[in-house]
Amino acid sequence: MNTFKDSVGTIREALQVLDAGLRMPEANRNFYKFFKVKAGATIGQLIYDLGNRKWDIPGLQLLLEIFLPKKRFLMYY
Repeated sequence: MNTFKDSVGTIREALQVLDAGLRMPEANRNFYKFFKVKAGATIGQLIYDLGNRKWDIPGLQLLLEIFLPKKRFLMYY
């Protein structure tokens, strides 16, 4: 798992990792910087609860719950 975390840390764009339950176990430094959040406030949280529920967007829910299980990743939402 260290190799995965190290790889996430090298990505220049803001990156958020979600588990199968749509909780956020990991993000890179650029994610925290871009969205102005702290790891302690986001790690383990349901994506829809992040940022006072700013991520609770019907279109995003559709992509994550319907599209993502079939495609494995999502970019540029």
